[in-house]
Amino acid sequence: MKTHLLNFRRLNISWNWMKSFVPLALLASILLSPMTLLAEDKVMKIVYFDNYPPYSWLENGKMRGILVDVATEVLQKQIGIAIQHEGYPWERAQQMVKRGEADAFITVPTPERLEYTIASKEPLLIADFNLFVRAKSPIMKDIMKVKTLADLKKYKLGHYIGSGWAKKNLDGMNVQWVAN
Repeated sequence: MKTHLLNFRRLNISWNWMKSFVPLALLASILLSPMTLLAEDKVMKIVYFDNYPPYSWLENGKMRGILVDVATEVLQKQIGIAIQHEGYPWERAQQMVKRGEADAFITVPTPERLEYTIASKEPLLIADFNLFVRAKSPIMKDIMKVKTLADLKKYKLGHYIGSGWAKKNLDGMNVQWVAN
């Protein structure tokens, strides 16, 4: 089945996504449990969404992806912090950091997550969200006119469980939440 990709890059997107009317930039920050900062010689356990390619995924028992590569390069190779990468369903990974069972995750710093983590000041990654539609969909002409999230209210949307961005920004819309 062919799909047509609509990229929302054409929108004016502020990196400060919490203040943006159309918050479509994914700003990934390393969010640390405050307890992580107390131990100097321990291995930092970073948890990831285990099924979110190309950012993070589990392959043959090992975490792979852009986020894993960047964390390894910056934290381990450049700064010298020993790190351990583990993948889980996204909601579980977040709960592990919240309960102190993991030290960090790389994600959008939502107000809820900032209640139990300390976020880096600079984004690790800025990415575009894209909308996929079947190439011969009867709604293609209408979809091509979409400029804001509000324009999507009349459509059925899909998103994964545990997405803080989607929970905040797609509230009140027809969303099918998918287990990861």
